[in-house]
Amino acid sequence: MSLDMFGQIDDVFESIPATRTSYSGGGYVNGIYVDGVETTESHTVNVQPATAREIETLEKGGERIVDGRRVYVNDGLLASISQADTWDFDGQKWKCHALDNRPWRSYCRIIVGRFDVQL
Repeated sequence: MSLDMFGQIDDVFESIPATRTSYSGGGYVNGIYVDGVETTESHTVNVQPATAREIETLEKGGERIVDGRRVYVNDGLLASISQADTWDFDGQKWKCHALDNRPWRSYCRIIVGRFDVQL
């Protein structure tokens, strides 16, 4: 029996609203780059702190990570979620670093990181 998040996210964990932004269709037309279409979609997500091991893995990418989180999504069209998406929740923007989106499961697990501003 596989892990199923239905009945767990709102009964055990507190869910919050989040917005996912994705970009598609950008490319070169006659040598000129044309921007793609930006789409946003609302989700209800459960956010948990990332483990020390997950944060260490994020920092190996050469970017300074201020905060790392695990995000669980179990609503909306899960197949449309990609690693190139950005997420907005708690009034901040988050970049997706790892995505575990298996079609036979009823939820999607995402590791996101928030970066500090380097001036």
